[in-house]
Amino acid sequence: MGKRILVIDDEPDLVHLVSIFLGAAGFEVIGADNGREGIEKIEQVSPDLVICDMVMPNMDGIETVKAIRANPRTRSLPVIMLSARGQTEDVNRALTAGANDYIIKPFRGAEIVEMVKRYLSQEQLTEICP
Repeated sequence: MGKRILVIDDEPDLVHLVSIFLGAAGFEVIGADNGREGIEKIEQVSPDLVICDMVMPNMDGIETVKAIRANPRTRSLPVIMLSARGQTEDVNRALTAGANDYIIKPFRGAEIVEMVKRYLSQEQLTEICP
C-alpha cells in the first residue's frame, strides 16, 4: 500500500468518500471520529499526512492542529483542513493554528488527491535535499 493518510472527521460518510478518492489513487486511509481520536491514531499509525475537519465534538480542528504542532514528533506532519466553513477568517484561523492548507466543502475528489500528492512529494524532496 502507498502512503498513509489519516482523515479526522465526525461525518462517517465524508471519511468514506475521501477514502474512496484517496484509495483509488493508491493511498491507505485511516479514519478518526474526532480530534482526540485523531491524535491517538497519529501515535498508533504514524500517518504521512492528516486531513482534518474544522468543526467536531470533543476536540475541534483548530485544537487538533495545535496539538499536532506542539508535539516535536509530529510538528512537521502535513495537515490539510477540510471544512464547510469558507469564510476568510476561518481559513486564516486554521492556517495560523498550523494547518498547511485548506479545502472548502463541497470539494472535488481530484482536488483532494492532487493536494495530498503535492504535499507528499514536497515531503519526499525535503528528505532527499534537506
